[in-house]
Amino acid sequence: MNRYLCLVFIISVLFLRGSVIHAQVFSLDLPTNPMNPGFNNQLTLNGNFQNGNTVLSDATTAFRTDYLDQNFRITLELNYEHGTNTGVQYAHNGQSLIRCLEGIPSTRFELEGVVSTQYDAILQLDNRFIYGAGVRINLFGIQDSQVTTNLTYGLGLISDTETNTNMPQTSSIRIVNYIAFLWNITPTITLNTTTRSRISLQNSSDHLEDFIGKISIPLLAQFTLNLELDLNYDSEPAPGVKKWDTQFINGLTWSF
Repeated sequence: MNRYLCLVFIISVLFLRGSVIHAQVFSLDLPTNPMNPGFNNQLTLNGNFQNGNTVLSDATTAFRTDYLDQNFRITLELNYEHGTNTGVQYAHNGQSLIRCLEGIPSTRFELEGVVSTQYDAILQLDNRFIYGAGVRINLFGIQDSQVTTNLTYGLGLISDTETNTNMPQTSSIRIVNYIAFLWNITPTITLNTTTRSRISLQNSSDHLEDFIGKISIPLLAQFTLNLELDLNYDSEPAPGVKKWDTQFINGLTWSF
C-alpha cells in the first residue's frame, strides 16, 4: 500500500515545477542514528567557504524531515543560501527535494523515487527540474552497541530539464550511480560519504560528478556539529562557469 502512496505522491508533486527553493538527487545521507516511527526533523545552520566559480564565505539554512512507517520512508529537504559583500551578490541558490523509499520485505533492496527543483545564480542556473526513480541495495551493514557500518549502492534514471541564463532550455535523461558509506568511527563520531555520477544517455560526454564527505559529532542531546567537504564537477557548464566547485561547510544541526 505504501509504495502506491509513494507513487501517487511523486506524480502529484510533478506539477510543482518552478524555482521553489544544494540537496542531493538520490543518495541523501544515510541516517546517523536509527529513526523512530513517525516524523524525524532536522534544522541546520551552516557556515560555508566556497572556492571554484567564486570565492566566498556565507551562511546556509537547511530543513529536513523524514517520515518513517515500517519499510516506507519519505524525505523532504529544503536548502537556501544567500551571500553578499559590499552590495555585490555572491551567492543566491536553493533546492527543494522530495524522496520516497520503499523497502522490499525479506530483501536488501529498496525502491526509491525523487522530485527536485533547484536554482543557482552563480552557475547561471535559472531552474533545474528533476524527477526519476531507481533501486538501491544495502551491500553490507554491521551494527552493534558500539559500531555501525553501512555501505549502500544505488542505480536510477532521472529526467533533467535545465533553464540557464541567456541559453535555450535543455532536457536529458541521465543514469545515476551512487555509493553511500556510513561508519561510526567511535560510538559518538560518524563519517558519512557519498560518491555520485549522473551521465546523459543522449551524450555520454555530458556528466555530473559529486563527492560529499561529512563528519558528525554530537554536542548535546539534540545538537550535532557537522564538518563537510563537497566536490562538484560539471563536464559541460554554462559559458563562463568553471567545471569544478569546492565547498567547505561547518554546520550545527538541531534534531527534534
